[in-house]
Amino acid sequence: MRSGFETDGGPIDVETLTDFLYHFRSVYAAAAISLPEGGYAQDIDEAKRLAMTLRTDIHGIDWREIAKYAHAGLGDRTLGITDIHRENPLTIVLPVYLSR
Repeated sequence: MRSGFETDGGPIDVETLTDFLYHFRSVYAAAAISLPEGGYAQDIDEAKRLAMTLRTDIHGIDWREIAKYAHAGLGDRTLGITDIHRENPLTIVLPVYLSR
């Protein structure tokens, strides 16, 4: 999975990057927690349904809930960065887990 944000070619503010990763991890954790224990999206359609649910449910969430997700233990579903490209936009490559 690729994710990123515009940097206008200038230096990346560490606070901006930290904020992005914190919130990205929160949404990822919310998705991982929403799936059955030990499960992953079975196919692209299920992943799209999960994404739509998260888009709907995440708006207006209290900051304490965001913090809960940001620091939630995820076991073997912990999110890791496999590559970062410093271009504009900044691109971060993350592994995607689909059951086979």
